[in-house]
Amino acid sequence: MSTESEPGTMTSGEADRWVAFVSNRGVASPASDLILHSWERSQEAGISPYEQPRFRRVTDAELRARQAANQRLVSLATPHLEWLTLAFSDVRHAVYLVDTDGIVLASRGDTQIIADCRLSPGFDWSESQMGTNGAGTALKAGVPVAVVGCDHWVTQWHSATCLGAPITGPSGAIIGALDISMGAEDARPQRLVTVSHVAFTIGEQMRRRQTEEVAETKTEAVAVLAHELRQPLTAAAGALRLLEASNNAAGVSRPIEVLGRQLRQMYRLLNDCLIAADTLSRSVSLKLAPIDLRPLLREASETVEVDAALKRVETTVITPDDVVVVNGDRDWLVQAFVNILANAVKYTPSGGRVTVLLAPLSGSAVVRIADSGLGIDSADLTRIFDLFCRGSVPTGERGLGIGLTVARRLIEQHGGTIVASSEGRGRGSEFTVTLPTVA
Repeated sequence: MSTESEPGTMTSGEADRWVAFVSNRGVASPASDLILHSWERSQEAGISPYEQPRFRRVTDAELRARQAANQRLVSLATPHLEWLTLAFSDVRHAVYLVDTDGIVLASRGDTQIIADCRLSPGFDWSESQMGTNGAGTALKAGVPVAVVGCDHWVTQWHSATCLGAPITGPSGAIIGALDISMGAEDARPQRLVTVSHVAFTIGEQMRRRQTEEVAETKTEAVAVLAHELRQPLTAAAGALRLLEASNNAAGVSRPIEVLGRQLRQMYRLLNDCLIAADTLSRSVSLKLAPIDLRPLLREASETVEVDAALKRVETTVITPDDVVVVNGDRDWLVQAFVNILANAVKYTPSGGRVTVLLAPLSGSAVVRIADSGLGIDSADLTRIFDLFCRGSVPTGERGLGIGLTVARRLIEQHGGTIVASSEGRGRGSEFTVTLPTVA
């Protein structure tokens, strides 16, 4: 790829003819409106197509600041830059990454091209600085662009092909761009597709990383909250025991009963937080053994029996006569079903019912937990198992949004699945758990 050009200054007559050429879009005009608009923007920026490019490089301090501000982008993109150098190893090329201002953050490829074309980190390849080019024009247009040969505004680059594509970040905004430059004779449509796919992949990795970090932050917050609550709750429980031991005064027993019930509820929330922190931050250690699900489900039902009785919610467990055996950790499976049942009882009004039905089906154990409660809006069905999702229910009925998240994680670690369904608000809901059975 040549970097030679005839230096000179465009006369007013030449400028007029050039403007007319661009406006009329003659035989040699750009192949797309995108390139034509880039030509017009380049002219408005005062860039002469005949003069030497006006290279600009930021200071080392500014470059370091930009690389630090875009550290994640650089880190995720670098392996892709190196992959592109291998994918295009049959031609001389340079591939580089720019930030939202068009400043080169990293580059790979032919060292001579990088030196001659000023593609090393710190150089400004924004469209307003360098005219029509791959990275700068892709940033400005917001779409992939192929600038081939005379598509360039500046004659200096008429022997070059630039294939640029913007990179979209987690928020949907453009956070940078990729460009790969080579000789005009090496232009291939499929090569633009390759560059565009790489830019898309980097953006997807950015979004995935951010999602993972949000989840990790939530998990850390749950763990911190749980550990901070443990000490005052332990002290309060000790004080309650002293009150119960010395309770001789009339009229004190009822407040003590209320205090005890509320403390038990707080302990239950604390336990949910601790379990959530354990199960969401890493895979729990399962002690697997053959387990009959029938007594396990009855135990889980008995665990929520007190809460159900206080709300006058009828709970029923229906199981087959024959054993239904799964390979699982008894304690963790009980915890999973307790969380589902507690959720059902919580959102079922007084006088309602919760039914647990166990049935074997084609090598699997299917447990259906149905309630006559508030139901689940269709918009919530896809996110009801997300951490801290509490659904569209009255504020007074909301919990922390932890129990179902923990239940799903535990069921999945046992090789099973859990699905929520509902016919809508006020129509109740059903959670279907499927676990593989063993002989």
